[in-house]
Amino acid sequence: MSSLFILGNSLSGLAGLVLPAGFAAMALAVLVAGAVGSRLGSHHWPVGWIRRCLALVLLLAAGQLLGLGA
Repeated sequence: MSSLFILGNSLSGLAGLVLPAGFAAMALAVLVAGAVGSRLGSHHWPVGWIRRCLALVLLLAAGQLLGLGA
């Protein structure tokens, strides 16, 4: 479940970059992504799929740290 939490937080962070509003929009994105992610992770998505999504998020983060991202 922690991998889904990390995925939700990463998606919320990306939403915060896209949304023009400030803290309130980011807080709302975190709450919504956390609620949706916990529901989907506990009832709908198989563990293997969640692990693949986490691997993709980690690869994207690593690419940005290496200067390969935008």
